[in-house]
Amino acid sequence: MKLHLKALALSAALLAGGVTLLMGIWFVATGYGTPVFEKLSQVMSLYSVFVTFTYDPLLSFVKNLKNNVVSLVVLTVLSSLDAGLLAWLFGLLYNAFLPKNTKG
Repeated sequence: MKLHLKALALSAALLAGGVTLLMGIWFVATGYGTPVFEKLSQVMSLYSVFVTFTYDPLLSFVKNLKNNVVSLVVLTVLSSLDAGLLAWLFGLLYNAFLPKNTKG
């Protein structure tokens, strides 16, 4: 059975983007999660160049969100692109190594 490449890539991108967005909102709300973002910077492409999160415990959630909205959007987009590309590549390789159906 062949994998549908577009569906696989889209579902992986949506899942990774959603998890990243929720994780970023959690960080903005609580300030926890700096080690997670440091580990993410080692894996995700262009993360350390474009994304810098700041958290001030004296500011409200809305002001912290305003300060980090660009970083949060960029991180979500990068995460979605990385996951979608890797899922598409996995599906392509999976379909390439499937045995051919032989009628005989």
